[in-house]
Amino acid sequence: MDDSHHISLTNDARYKWVIVAIFFFYNGIGWGVTQASNGVYFNPIADSLDLSRTSMSTTFAILLAMGFSGSVVWGKLTDAWSIRWVLCMSGSMFSGGFLLASFAQNLTQFIICFCIIGGLGLAGTFSPLTGTTMRWFPPRQRGFALGLSIAGVGVGTAIMPTLADYLIYSQSWQYTFRTFGVIMLILTLLATLLAKEPSTHKNKGNQRKVSSLDQPDSGPSLSAILKHRRFWLIFGMNVAAVTILQMCLVHLVPRAIDSGIDSSTAAKLMAILGLASILGKTGGGYLSDRFSPRTVYVASVVLMITVLLSINLGDMLLLYVTFATGFGIGYGACIMQSNLLSVKFFGTEHMSTITGALSQGNMMGGVVGPVMAGILFDTSGSYTIPFILASLIGIIGIILCIMASAPYKSIR
Repeated sequence: MDDSHHISLTNDARYKWVIVAIFFFYNGIGWGVTQASNGVYFNPIADSLDLSRTSMSTTFAILLAMGFSGSVVWGKLTDAWSIRWVLCMSGSMFSGGFLLASFAQNLTQFIICFCIIGGLGLAGTFSPLTGTTMRWFPPRQRGFALGLSIAGVGVGTAIMPTLADYLIYSQSWQYTFRTFGVIMLILTLLATLLAKEPSTHKNKGNQRKVSSLDQPDSGPSLSAILKHRRFWLIFGMNVAAVTILQMCLVHLVPRAIDSGIDSSTAAKLMAILGLASILGKTGGGYLSDRFSPRTVYVASVVLMITVLLSINLGDMLLLYVTFATGFGIGYGACIMQSNLLSVKFFGTEHMSTITGALSQGNMMGGVVGPVMAGILFDTSGSYTIPFILASLIGIIGIILCIMASAPYKSIR
């Protein structure tokens, strides 16, 4: 091995933590100002545009549908093209969506700007950086690296809803959207400048380089992966987990307000949930490296089911704080395990594309969870039924996880 190759490997080993930092901040802000803050936007935008809870729930469901459905395209472009240009284009759309939505005068304009344009930009945050991060790390470190990376979403969940609440009530939701659009534009420029693929990934000639940082990990073909039963079981795990997650992220704040908790305190529940999810993500990533993604997924979903049932016991603030803490830890540990199972079974070569494909399950859960809760609330006047139903969906996710981890014939 010549000196230049040794220097390249050394630089790769150090630079991989820069990639983690990019992932941490980029996704933290991106998801912090959308899914984490949707509950804070809920009432101000509904009052401003004269919308029902079902309409608002549907609006945020469209945002998440676009955010997840577009991720397979961005993921494919990342695997085949360039992480930098993907971040540049998607980040520009995301920030532009926020800025344009701040001028919306009706539901249609808001959906076009925030949900469609902004949602397509949001789609370029998670799957491209997931695949890129996993290519930078050897198998024994991927769980912790991914957990640390997506812990940024927890930080964003802890900070951005509180900031959104402050900006909305000191200025307006329109001012808040403009502020967040500018913040994301600045972050997009920084991420575009710093992000890159490791030297072990494909070069321009589409040939893999080999280094001691990691072994070649091409895995089966993409078409074989998408036809395999295991992929679809993991897909179902995503649907179950995200259905529960998005229902709670959108409806926790409105439910707390209905219980007599003031809006500022209700917004702080999202901060508690976000902080707790940091522990779940870093701890869940570490434990998945030491044990298995299946074990961590099952344990974390059991925790979520427990708090989903317990929140129906009363309207006390302490109960809501306990829920936010337990749910944050559970969802934080759970949310990455499908990606870790995928890379274990299918390799890293197509990982951004696989993450994008799995995100279609996230899209289904992101639509079903909030809309289901909104419709059931408008019908029954209570959140008890949707939270119990979410617990049953969690049990289905556990069953699918156990089935996905069972031995199968190799697809290589």
